[in-house]
Amino acid sequence: MRDFNIFGEDSKKPDKSRVLPPIPTKKSYKTMSDAEIEDTIDKIKRLSNRAVACLITGKNIEKNNVEQFSWALYLLEQALNHTRELANELVNEECHEIKQVDFPVESSKIAIKNSWISIDLPLLVPKRKANQHTTYYCDKLEELLKNIDIPPRLKTEKVAITFLHCYKKEHANWTKRDHDNLDVKWIIDALNNHFFIDDGPFRTSLYHHTATDFRDHTVLFLVPIVEFPSFISERIPEWENGKVR
Repeated sequence: MRDFNIFGEDSKKPDKSRVLPPIPTKKSYKTMSDAEIEDTIDKIKRLSNRAVACLITGKNIEKNNVEQFSWALYLLEQALNHTRELANELVNEECHEIKQVDFPVESSKIAIKNSWISIDLPLLVPKRKANQHTTYYCDKLEELLKNIDIPPRLKTEKVAITFLHCYKKEHANWTKRDHDNLDVKWIIDALNNHFFIDDGPFRTSLYHHTATDFRDHTVLFLVPIVEFPSFISERIPEWENGKVR
């Protein structure tokens, strides 16, 4: 065991190591210096190169060398562990946070109209902060969506997702938010878990509209894309005149 090094090499005969890999131990978190980061990158390179060499050796010998393939797997696992460690170090912890979004479920309203759905949520979509990545999640939204009977067309056709951002008239002028600054990913991800096969651009389209109302809330409309032109042309005049439905 004393001749073993982390790169699967025997200190005297690196190509003929017979030492079994030790069980990896989880290291405690430690902030790396620049030199340690460079050293970790070098370790990843050496481990990867050594794994490739083991695979080539195992492939070319006459007998099936299980040991060489086992070493390759072990070395690749070590390289992956170092890569994860490096990735964690390079994340700016001060610019990342996780926030739970809360709202009173009893104040939510759901309406199903043949082929489309509206979901009225008593909240305003949070705003993205500059130079900060925030992961939002909402257990209550997930629970709310589970109880909806999904119109079959929303599962099979391309869907238009409309966000109607409603601001209370008394303070709309100074609380309204630019559409490109709103973080809607957590909502679309929740919708995708229950409604769509995929929330990609070939399965969904996205539309934002802002209006004033007697309270702050957000209404989601899920409409088959072929019905969206007639749907939106009918409702925009209503929304612009303060009639939200």
